[in-house]
Amino acid sequence: FLAAPKKAPPPRKKKGEEMKVVEDFTPEQDGAEGNQLIVKEGDIVIMLPEQQGASEGWALCELDGKKGFIPSAYLEKLVSAQALK
Repeated sequence: FLAAPKKAPPPRKKKGEEMKVVEDFTPEQDGAEGNQLIVKEGDIVIMLPEQQGASEGWALCELDGKKGFIPSAYLEKLVSAQALK
């Protein structure tokens, strides 16, 4: 008896857009770490589609399961390998 092939899992909903961090960012204000992410150059973050609470020039992002704000000037769109062909 052969088992029926497993169905492929449904495609995951895209949480947001992948962005590359172009410069290290560490919050300067005491206690700011609560709503701002500490990121390093080269990190890949997800810019979340919901941007409630984001001031102009800031982006709500997720890195390693943590959400917080990063200055949008520190981010650039991640170019996919397909786009380079």
